Amino acid sequence: MSEVAAESNVETTRKSQHIETSLYPAIFFLKLLGIWHFEGKIGVLYRMYGHIMLFLVGSLYAASMLMYVIEVWGNLHEMTDAIYLLVTIISLTLKCTLLDYKQMIAMISLLSSEHFNRHVPEQDVFINTAMYICKRNSIVYLLMCTTVCWSWLVIPVITGAYQVKKLPFKGWYPFKTDSSPVYEMTCMYQFLGVWFGALINASMDTLASGLMVQACGQLEVLKHSLAHIRQQALRALNRHDETCSCGDKVWQCLRPVHLTQNSANFEQEVYKQVVQCILHHQAIVEFVNKLESTFTASIFAQVCAGAIAICITGVELSILDPYSFEFVTVSLYCMAITVEIFFYCWYGNELFLTSTTVGDAVYMSDWHRFGPRVNKLLFIIMERSKRPLRLTAGKLFQLSLDTFTSILRSAYSLCAVIRQMDMEYEA
Repeated sequence: MSEVAAESNVETTRKSQHIETSLYPAIFFLKLLGIWHFEGKIGVLYRMYGHIMLFLVGSLYAASMLMYVIEVWGNLHEMTDAIYLLVTIISLTLKCTLLDYKQMIAMISLLSSEHFNRHVPEQDVFINTAMYICKRNSIVYLLMCTTVCWSWLVIPVITGAYQVKKLPFKGWYPFKTDSSPVYEMTCMYQFLGVWFGALINASMDTLASGLMVQACGQLEVLKHSLAHIRQQALRALNRHDETCSCGDKVWQCLRPVHLTQNSANFEQEVYKQVVQCILHHQAIVEFVNKLESTFTASIFAQVCAGAIAICITGVELSILDPYSFEFVTVSLYCMAITVEIFFYCWYGNELFLTSTTVGDAVYMSDWHRFGPRVNKLLFIIMERSKRPLRLTAGKLFQLSLDTFTSILRSAYSLCAVIRQMDMEYEA
């Protein structure tokens, strides 16, 4: 028995490590750029490194752009050219400040718990699908953000902006930036600041949405376990391949099965399987609650900043020449911000919908063939599933597709109002 238990523990560890690798791209960049938590002496040095990075990438950069906005106040084009990036940097600073890193790491460690790694081979498809989505989203969105940042660096070279000592981004500095090597050093600071900030933003967003995907995958595993309670109990009793008197497999037969001397063992095994499903369901609920408490404030900051950024970029695009390189870079930025918000709303919506179908999985099981003791537990699961799992932004509104469309609609309406006010002012 000890050898079997040891083998089971090794398999659980292997599965948990397999799941956590799907989050590796986001975790790697967060650790690289100082947005993580370590204990001990190295933790003190690492926190200092993180504070320096956040100051250079966030606070100092935001102060420079804010001073520029104040300086050009009243010039709509110059203001919008700086504000859409300013709100992104401010949201990045808020997200890094509000995030509880210890709780985030503790929540990720829940993926290594036994309840999240008890799936049978037939359920690997749900876990593998969730892992694939996590990796795909992380890699694609990181590449998208990198493409936007590098376009800001490369396009000025094509247009000749560097020859006239024009900085790639708007900003105010207490020194002249039109001479070498000050100009080159300022350009490098601006580019690296925006790129590192984009990587931090993208990593935090894909990590949060990736954890939502993992929760959805675990719910799919739970639903499969509930719908196949009888088969799993027979598997545990090594009776999965036994043939009934009618000629069908025991687990396929639609008639009530009487296991004679083993019927009590079968009922007890079904009870154990249902208890495991309840514990799995509780673990998922705890995981989602931790996900909500950890990221709700940062998601709220990102959604608000994203809505403002979409609005401002809409105003900026209405001013720019559609055939200019600047129009392309602003369009790519607007697309990246929209995808960022879409990830939260889409997977928050998927989590909500998936959690509402847990009760349907219970109904699809062979509940009518179980005893009252088992059916009482199944009834408890069905009642709990009537309270679907929800993720919110700042506890104010639920992450859903309705929220996403509302954000886009509000951003467009505000963009139209600002544009109309500017046209009246110019007239």
